[in-house]
Formats: sequence, structure tokens, C-alpha cells
Amino acid sequence: MMSTTRQRDFISMNVFRHAMKCAAVCLATAVLAACEDTTFDNLKGPADSPVFEVSLASSWSAGTPVKRSEDTGITIKTLKKGELYLVTEEHELNDSVMTVSDMKSRGAQVNTKDDFPDYFGLTAFCYTGNIDEFEENDITANFANNLKMSKSGVMVNEDGTPSDRKLDWPGSGNIRFYAYAPYYNPGDATNKELSHADNSPHISFTVNTDVKKQTDLLTAVATCKGDGTGDDIISGSGAVNLSFGHALSAITFKAGDAMLAGTITKIKLSGVYGSGSTLIGSDKWTTTGRADATYEVATEIIIAGGGSGDTPDGENPYVKPGTPIAGTSSDELTMFMIPQTLGPDAKIEITITEKLTGKSYTLTAGIGSSDGSRKWLPGKLYAYSLSSTGMILTPVFNMKHKGKEFTEKTDTFPFSGFLTDVEFESYVKVVQADKEETVVKQPLSNITYKVGDETTFKPVTYDKDTKELLLPPQPVFEELRDKFGTQITEAGKGTSGNPFDLSGGGETANCYMIHDHGYYKLPLIYGNARNSAGATNTASYTVKKPGMISDNPIYHRPSIQYFVDHANRKIEHMDIPTQTGGVTDAVLLWQDVPGMVSDVKLTNDKKFLTFKVNRHALNQGNAVVAVRKDGVIVWSWHIWATYQKWEQGDLIKTTARKKNPGDTQLTDGDDYYLTPCNLGYSDRHGKSPKRKIVLRCEFDLKVPGAGSQAKKISKDITFWQSEILASLGGDNTYYQWGRKDPMLPGIYDKIDPQHAGDDYYTANAYYQSESGEKLSGDFTMLNKPFFVDDEQYRFGKGDNPDGASFGESIRFPYVFFMGNNHSNTGYNYRAYWHNGHGFGYWNNDDKCVYYHAWNSNSSGLGSSSSFDNVANYETVTKTIYDPCPPGYCVPPVAAFTGMLGANRPSYGIDGFPDGNKPQWDESTACWRLNSKYDGTGSPIFFPATGVRDMNVRMKANSTVPSTKLPLALKGQTWCSFRMIAYITTSVLGGGLSAVKDDKDNVLGYEINGPKFPTDGSDGSTKPQNMIFYLDNRYAPTAGPMASSNASYGFSVRPAKIQ
Repeated sequence: MMSTTRQRDFISMNVFRHAMKCAAVCLATAVLAACEDTTFDNLKGPADSPVFEVSLASSWSAGTPVKRSEDTGITIKTLKKGELYLVTEEHELNDSVMTVSDMKSRGAQVNTKDDFPDYFGLTAFCYTGNIDEFEENDITANFANNLKMSKSGVMVNEDGTPSDRKLDWPGSGNIRFYAYAPYYNPGDATNKELSHADNSPHISFTVNTDVKKQTDLLTAVATCKGDGTGDDIISGSGAVNLSFGHALSAITFKAGDAMLAGTITKIKLSGVYGSGSTLIGSDKWTTTGRADATYEVATEIIIAGGGSGDTPDGENPYVKPGTPIAGTSSDELTMFMIPQTLGPDAKIEITITEKLTGKSYTLTAGIGSSDGSRKWLPGKLYAYSLSSTGMILTPVFNMKHKGKEFTEKTDTFPFSGFLTDVEFESYVKVVQADKEETVVKQPLSNITYKVGDETTFKPVTYDKDTKELLLPPQPVFEELRDKFGTQITEAGKGTSGNPFDLSGGGETANCYMIHDHGYYKLPLIYGNARNSAGATNTASYTVKKPGMISDNPIYHRPSIQYFVDHANRKIEHMDIPTQTGGVTDAVLLWQDVPGMVSDVKLTNDKKFLTFKVNRHALNQGNAVVAVRKDGVIVWSWHIWATYQKWEQGDLIKTTARKKNPGDTQLTDGDDYYLTPCNLGYSDRHGKSPKRKIVLRCEFDLKVPGAGSQAKKISKDITFWQSEILASLGGDNTYYQWGRKDPMLPGIYDKIDPQHAGDDYYTANAYYQSESGEKLSGDFTMLNKPFFVDDEQYRFGKGDNPDGASFGESIRFPYVFFMGNNHSNTGYNYRAYWHNGHGFGYWNNDDKCVYYHAWNSNSSGLGSSSSFDNVANYETVTKTIYDPCPPGYCVPPVAAFTGMLGANRPSYGIDGFPDGNKPQWDESTACWRLNSKYDGTGSPIFFPATGVRDMNVRMKANSTVPSTKLPLALKGQTWCSFRMIAYITTSVLGGGLSAVKDDKDNVLGYEINGPKFPTDGSDGSTKPQNMIFYLDNRYAPTAGPMASSNASYGFSVRPAKIQ
């Protein structure tokens, strides 16, 4: 046993020795640093140092009754008298629920992680290769040895004060962490139960002979890579997940079936091992000493009548089956035993006096065997009971979802209340003494439910033929759904045999709006490549005004040569199967309403994609479906479920303001008709917290030979119904400039104070930095929850630091491209996601930009500095990359110039005319104004839905971020700036530099392209897309003709095609 001083010295020596001995493996070192104790539930540790989050893999604490279930292992042994039977039930304790028994409050029900022991011990082994190939004795404490850790996951000194030491991630190799609780202090001579091996993750344990003082031992193991990644790293916090489970075997006693009431005066357990050792986290224990330990509960335990029957409880001579005898929530008599093989001398003695007869006797039952077949296993509870019947009946009820058991431990019921592909099964397991276990099917007679604390059970809605289960939706779900009104019909649209054609045989698009449930289909045609007359729309995939190519840099304006498919080949045909040489199948990628879209497939002729919109799951939200060829996505579509109809009367007229040649004042230009909301928008709403739903299943118990069993059997199963997070500004899909693909919306449930100024970066933060400080600004929003059928299509960040081609964007519509500003090519792909180098549609010109992506008629780059720039006002020819529904397009920036009436691209709001200053409505998190600068026109609102962030900035010539990135967002894509509305347009602008003669006279302007200027500057000269914006972070500002980085995910406010 080591002294405290020696242990501290050993930690220092051990880490140093490990750094020297295993430098090629892990390169681990220990450093001195201030280490602050953090809260249990909010660990946000530094990226270069391991932090630990304690979770508890058990819903059981000492004294908590464990109900018999289909997973319970049951054996029945006939006692010598032949009148009673010894029933042994084996239960699993470690079941992924965060509760645990603290040795200091032993026997009490534990409901929160606060009851976890204050300290646990931590040992770690650094290695290369496969951990399973190591001999047990070769696993050493070469990275950490029996460190004392607080339950918040922070290293502490023996007196509990924070330690000034921390461990560093070595950067390579692998690390396995071994943890146990409660912590063993090597300097505590009074501890006779637990000890930790010197320089090894082994512990030895001796069971206390005083049952009331026995300790519940907890252990955990986590394996990580040396760079701090791996399956045991918690997504979001970046902490190492130490999931503690019970390491010993728990023994309790309870009443069996048809057992007479009486008084138990003694329970004795003998002929077992009382000591053993184990490698932490292993399921193998080595017993030590002899199997002669005895543990006795000598106390008077009255077990009263009250079992099933027609007599009052006080007169009923039988004990209610399952009544705890020893090991209750108050008697502290649960026994914690060394896991072991029970030999022939292992036995139980129970002394009982029956109340009805006054008869007193001692029953002795062997619980072991000579063939090694009887065992106590770690993490198991063994409940022994006496029964006067030799038969145990266990009713079993299972609910299956998509062929897999839907369990209360691992599954959550969707907030829509609707679940498809559901099946129920029910049966009874029959176990009899000296007979094989049998199963008797029992058809369900009734299924009911109750929500939360309700007392009344109500019938469920379940269709056995369609396998659809309907339970109450969350209240917010109903509120949003009610907006559809009578648009949701009884019959719905189309049928399975004749789906409703979303194109109506006319104009096609990349987005289709739906307002009702039913069966739908859409033609396999690129974007809007078919017009309203049903003819090929070649203008949608033909560059009408190719970019100018010139040796004179002033006139050199290269752009894409043509539009391409998923393989970056020129599109020659409007229909996808002809262009790609056939298609294979169709899939759902993601949706933000669970179960709304299903049954995605192709028609037999493979000309249409079909899908079903489930009636009870329909709500405001979005889905993305795709068609594939040999597993590769070749095109995709946005399905937008909304009550918005966008009828002509709903549209909002705006009139452009521009300068004619030679004029100094703005005059009216073209009219535009904007939609009343953003593309993919869902209304703002509050929160519905998660809640419990209890399913009660009943069947008639009819088992031959079961005696006087009750006729009606019921079983309750409790599920959590998932929450709906608040979205105070509403939410909409985002779009990277030039892409057709909707990106996942962002939400928030906090609103910053108006004009928060510097407080904007600290108020209401969702994330913390590596050092624990609040991070707002870039990190003021949350990703909207979404749902996938196939994990490979989970929405996320693309691994494209050097940009992506149009073909890649088509193949990966579920990926948000986040490049670096200083890549190895010198291009700024953080701000400009597209990279067409090496493909025919791109002329491999450093000046080339893709300004035709959303307007095949574009003549060049727009400008945020001029109201007479031609490109800002050009009529849009919609392309196959446009994300809008049929009849609509992304408008030019000109469409927004008439609302603010200012003779410059952006202002503080106070600089705009009084007649139509945008008004910030904090109650709805949006700006309100009229569609014409003088205050006339129609009301229009712009919700503050933020943007999807393009990426953090990298340091010069490096891949190291210069902006603090929360660990929770490592490898993720996130939404930002909840106080802004950034509306993108069809115009790409900026990216120009002056061309001067030798006398410094400006001769004209050349295009820069996405590459960094030769002067090393980073921001202002790269091409950007033109936007309309409203911003309320520091001060209220707005811009009718501003510019921003094309890699952001922006909101789109479509305009009617004139």
C-alpha cells in the first residue's frame, strides 16, 4: 500500500517514465496548469487535455425492487419437504439509466447523478495495436495511476482541492481509461474492503461481514485514440465518457407466489467466497481464500398478508407476490457479493414463523452445484424467493419498430405521436420445477395509454394492417399543424397506385410545396429543365451570355462554360435517366419532421420518384429525397410541407430603385413580386418538453395447469416522447450561393437584448470555449433536430478544405461545404465554396467565377457600391441550380432596393427615410416594414433566422483556427447570428481590383477570382454574393444592396417569375 506522498510522487515519475518509455507510442507528458472544478453536467474541457464525464449505466440502487421481465433468468428448485420451492431470478442491473448507489447513502433510492460518490479512482494504459491482444498482466498504469478524481471529472488532491496537474492527449496511439468508485485512498489504513494494485488497473475487494456496511462497487472503462477522438468521446462536449456500472453481484430476498404471511427471524448465506480481485471493467473475477464465508441477517422481518384474492388485505393470509423481505429501500440489507462460481456448499437458510399456523421452521436450500453451472455474475441481481407453487408465469409484451424491439431504455417516441412499421407481440413464459421452459402465445385484448401524470388510460389508435401506431402529438406539434386548416383533407392527394404529380405535367423544379397528406410523384428532370408547356427548357442549363475572355484584365470576366451533372459532365438532356444512362433507386436523405415522408421509391418505368406523406405526421417542415445510380446520388429535391399557398394575392409587390446613366438620383425600375415568407420556412413556436407516455397492454391469461392465476394480466411500459425545441424566430432552410440544395435550418430559444453591443458576445450563449468562457456571436443558434433513415445521409459538414465542384455538390446534397481561407492552393474556400479546377466546365483560370449559377442570362459581376451596375438589375433566367418551386426564382438584388429608399447600399437604420424604417419586433424576432420606401405598399416581414456559418477563420498559412471553436462543434456545421436576416440574391458581385497605369491612374477593374490577392489580404477583394440584410446585433443596420461571403448558408426570399 502506498502512502499519499508516495502516490503523488509516483504520478509525476510515472508520466515522465511513460513519456520516455512510450514516446514512439503516445508521447504523453504531464504539465502544470490551473485546473478548475466544473459542474457535473457542463463539462467543456480543453482540446489538448482529457476531461471526463461520469455517466451511470444502471437504473437500480440498493433496495429498489426489480420487476420480473422477459429477460429475467428463472430457475426453480424443489426443497426437501416438497411443499415449498426456491425460486431464483437473475436480473441485469447495468441498463443505461443514470442512477447509482452511493456508499455513503447505502440502501437509499438514488435519482440523480449528485448521489454518485464524491470521488473515483482513475488509471490509464497507453498502447498501440489491439487491446484484446494484451495479456492481463501486461496492462500497466503507464499513463495514469489511481488518480483521485472528483465526480465532475477533474483531478483533485487527497484533501479534495483541485490539483495543479493535468494529463495531455499524447496525439497518437491509444489510451484505455480504467475507473472505479468509491475512491481508494492508499493512505487510509482503516479501509479493509477495497485496494488498488500498484502500477496496474487491478482492484481487490473483500466483502464486509456486516451486511449493513457492505459497499456497492462501481467500475467504468473507456477507450480513446491519443488525439482525443473515438467512440467513447461524447459528441458535443468532447469529454471521455466514463459509464459506471455495478461490478459486484447483488443479492436480495422476496416473497414468492402463495406464500403464507409470518415473521422471518434469520436469513443466512454461507459456503461462498468473500474476497476476490479483477481487472477494472472486466467481467472476470478471481476469488481468493476459501469458500467458507458466512453472511447473516439476524433481525425480525414481518411479512404481512395482502396478496391477490377477495378477502381484505388485513385478513388475507398470503403475502403479495414480490414483496421484498430483505434488501428493501429502508433495511439496508442488500448483500453485495464477489462474483463467483457457486460450489456445492453454497446455501441459504431462512427461519420463519407462519402467522396462520404459528409453526416455526428453518428452510435450507443449496444454491450451488458441483458441476460449475450455478454462478453469480458481475452486474447482476439475484432475487431469491420461497413459493408454494412450482410454476412461475412471466407475461411478456414487446413492441417492435421496423423489426427491432422498441424499448423504454433506448428508444424515444417521436413528438408527432406517429410511428410506422409497428408490431406487437405477447406471450407467457412458463417455468416449472424440473421441466423445460415453455412459451404460450397470448393475443392482446386491449392496448391503452396515458400521458404524463394523467390517471385515465385511453385506447390507442393502431392499424394492424398498415402497422401504424398513433399516440397524442406534442402540443406545439398540434399548434403548427392547425395552420393547415382545411387543406388537410380526409382522402389526401393521390393514391398508392396513382400518385399525385407535383409538376402537373408542366414546369418542374428542385423544390415542391405540399399542403396535404397522400401519395406524390415528381418527374426525374433536372431542376426547371421542363417548362410550363411541358417542353424542354434548354435556357435553364445553357449559359446564355458566356463570360468574356480577354488578354486585357479589365475585360477578362471568365465564368462557367456550361451546366453539369453529378459527374461534372455537360448536361445534354432534360431528363435524368437519359443523361446518366439510367437510374437505380430513390431514397429519403433527411427530414425535420419525424415520419412525415416515407416509402420513397421509383415507378416501375423509372421516370418518376414517388413518396408518401403520412397524414398524422404532416406538419410544417422539410424533407430531401434523391435518385441514385448504383448507390451514387445523381439528383435530389426539396419537399417543403407548408400551409403557405403563395397565391397571387399573397405576393408582395416591390419596385426596384436604380440610377439611369448620367443621373444622380434614384428612379423606379422593374416590379417584382416577392413571396410572403422565406423558402422552407416554418412558423415560430414555443417549446414542448419531453414527456412520459405509458402503454398498458392486457391479455387473458389462459395457461393449462396454472391453477388460480388471475384471468386478466396487464403490463405497463413507459416511453419518453421527444421534446420540441423552441424556435422563437421561426426557421427556414439555408442555401450556399449557387447550390440548389436546402441546408438544415437553425433555431434558438433565446433573444438577445436589442442593440446588445459587446454583451452580444456573452449574453445567452449556447456554447463555451475550450477555456470555459461563454461564446456567442458565431455560436448563438442550434441546429434544428432532423431525422434520417440511413445514417450515411446524416446532414453534416463536408470534408472539403479546398472547395467542391458542382458535381460534388450534386452528389452530396446533405453536406454543407466548409473550406479553409488559407488552403494549400492559396484559394479562399472558406468564403467561396466552389472549386471547378480540373473539369471541363471550368477553364482552369484563376480569375474564373460562377456568376451564371442562378442566372444563365447574367452578364457579369454585380456591385454593392453602385445602383447603376447592369448585373444588379438583369432579368433572371432561372437555371437548373435554382432552389425555388415552380414559377419562382431567386430574384436579383434589385428586387430589394425599393423598400428602403436610400441612395447607398447600406446604412444604420436611422439613416433611412422615416417613412419606412424597419421596425424590430422582439416579440416575434423579426423586422417589419412596408414594401415601398415611402411607407406605402404592403406589409412585409423578415424573420431573424440567422445564417449557417461558413467556418471559423484559420491562421495565416495554417490549418489552426484563429477563432475559438467550441469542442461541441468540432467536426460539425453550425448556425450563427440569431439577430440577423441575410437574404441572398441571384447576383454574384465584388471581387474586383483596380488596374492602374504607371502614374497610378485607374484604368479599370479586373476580377480577382477566389484566389488571395498577391498583397496577402484576406477579405474585401474576393467575389461575394449580393444580399439584402437586416442586422440587430450591435446597432440596427440594413442594406438593400450589400455583399457577403458565398459560402454562408443564406435565406432565400423567392420572387414570382414574370
